[in-house]
Amino acid sequence: MSSQVTDKDQVEENAAATANSKSATALGKDNFFLQILNGEFMKKEFYINNLLFFFFLFGLIFLTVAKQYFVNDLVKTTEKKQKSVNQMTSDYVSLKTRLEEETERISLTEKLEANGLKESVKPTKVIRIKENN
Repeated sequence: MSSQVTDKDQVEENAAATANSKSATALGKDNFFLQILNGEFMKKEFYINNLLFFFFLFGLIFLTVAKQYFVNDLVKTTEKKQKSVNQMTSDYVSLKTRLEEETERISLTEKLEANGLKESVKPTKVIRIKENN
């Protein structure tokens, strides 16, 4: 009979412990704030149960940081390319202006006078041949 009493006591204690843990767990799952107040979030079980979620969060954080580095690198590259394009545009405009100045009629006649060539005063005449068909 003593074994039956001992078994009954153990069964009742196990049932009470299970009921307490179920009610605490049910409360904890419903409200994260209560888990923090109870200190349940510091338990090993909490971390093991939510391990995939933590990996997911760390993955998101890693992706966010990696994206930020990529964007910063992209911005720096874009700025360098834009400066290069601006420099090339400036060079193009300055060279075009210089070419226009050197190929003006006045500057060409001045350069050719040094070789003994002069600008013609008489206008040029066009010779046209009429063909009879």
